[in-house]
Amino acid sequence: MPVSPDSDNPARRETLAPGPARSYGKAVFSALAVAIVLGGVGFAFLALDLVGPGLSAFIALPLAMGLVSSLVLGSLRGSLLAGTLAVVVACAGLLFVGIEGLVCVVLASPLIFLSSAVGALAGALLTATVRKKSFLVISLGIVAFAGTSTNELRFGSFGPAYTVIDSVEIEAPIEETWSSVASVSSVRGPKPFLLRLGLPVPLRCELQDEGTGAKRVCHFDRGRIEELVSVWEPPRRLEAVVVETDLPGREWLAFHKAEYVLSPISPHRTRIVRTTWQSSRLRPRWYWKPLETLGTSQEHEYVLTALKTRLEAGP
Repeated sequence: MPVSPDSDNPARRETLAPGPARSYGKAVFSALAVAIVLGGVGFAFLALDLVGPGLSAFIALPLAMGLVSSLVLGSLRGSLLAGTLAVVVACAGLLFVGIEGLVCVVLASPLIFLSSAVGALAGALLTATVRKKSFLVISLGIVAFAGTSTNELRFGSFGPAYTVIDSVEIEAPIEETWSSVASVSSVRGPKPFLLRLGLPVPLRCELQDEGTGAKRVCHFDRGRIEELVSVWEPPRRLEAVVVETDLPGREWLAFHKAEYVLSPISPHRTRIVRTTWQSSRLRPRWYWKPLETLGTSQEHEYVLTALKTRLEAGP
């Protein structure tokens, strides 16, 4: 049987063997390079407020990043990797310079990664069908993205206010419970998940006077909310309108008013119903509204649980 003269040559075998590895390494390097460029562009758009807090930021921009990476790399696997890395680069930049907090990035990540993957898949399909027209496709995508972003920046306003309602039952008389609700000296206890992740943590609320028109200031670990009492009906109802706040995220989520309604269940047991009115600029609403509700509800839970613990522990 004839033997190839190069079959036993070690140098020849080394030359042939690394081919797939070099090809894979080149693909990863190309994906990483594209990811860094696209991630930097995405970070610049977000940091400079060139995209609105809605479809352009959470869908159009990551979709465009996935689409471009796919058209540039010509590989679905590589484009998925590049799109994912690009999103990571953009989000890491926002965290590093302090423009967004960890909780915001984590909550937005599923929608952003999904949009990037859809863009990469669309790019792969386009590459297989209209490769010669990829420049036209990219141009149309940029125009569509610019239109979406400009529209949101000019006309994207806060949507209608909606309520978040939570309640707790406390083993304490209604009069004693009212005093603790009107002015909260301290809030301590186990933090729910989103507060541990970075949502502002309530610390205390100070009531500077009694009656309608009184000022009530609620302090958080990163900011405060100033309120004016609009309804004062001791010991059953307290309502306060928000007049000023410096909490992070106020550009996207607005708090309008808060209400506590107390009702006696028995002489030594009281039910507290806590309601917050809020509105948001974040889009799409089907995605963000449940998350906003969850965040506010966990802050309610933290405050109400602390009140219950302190009142039931006694003096």
